[in-house]
Amino acid sequence: MKKIVLILLIGIVFLQGCTNIEDHIEWYQSKESAIENGIEKEGLDKSAILAVEEINGETIIFYEMYMEAENLSAFGIAIIKENNHSYSWYRPSAYFGFEATDSDYMLAGTNIKTPRKQEISVVIGRVCDNTIKSVVLSGDGQERELDISGKGRLFYSIHKAPFTHLKIQPLR
Repeated sequence: MKKIVLILLIGIVFLQGCTNIEDHIEWYQSKESAIENGIEKEGLDKSAILAVEEINGETIIFYEMYMEAENLSAFGIAIIKENNHSYSWYRPSAYFGFEATDSDYMLAGTNIKTPRKQEISVVIGRVCDNTIKSVVLSGDGQERELDISGKGRLFYSIHKAPFTHLKIQPLR
């Protein structure tokens, strides 16, 4: 009898530890509500959103966290998860921070995995030189001009080519 009780207790503890994190996610009736609440939980306002894009059936939000006192800008990526016509904010990675430096611009690359198991490659950057008005991305098909957005002067682009093939040309 003691063995059965011990096995039951171990089983209960095991099951308790395996509770699905999905139970702790807040779901909303619309994508817009999920975005509004996600931004609020991040401690930001709507002006932090750089873009909301639909990519391969996924809603991806690109946004900025800027701390003026530290002259620090961070780039955030969130995805709206969908479940039975309910929506939730999901951040698949940490912020990408850019501290001001003496260089003209800074560049980073990341791959994010969506809830639907798609992998999306993103190049992210920050322009530090105020004379730079935009940047041109090449190495991923046709050249394209990227907008510099937000207080932190951030830019980004989704790409398919390997990060090492990408080139950024600042335009003054």
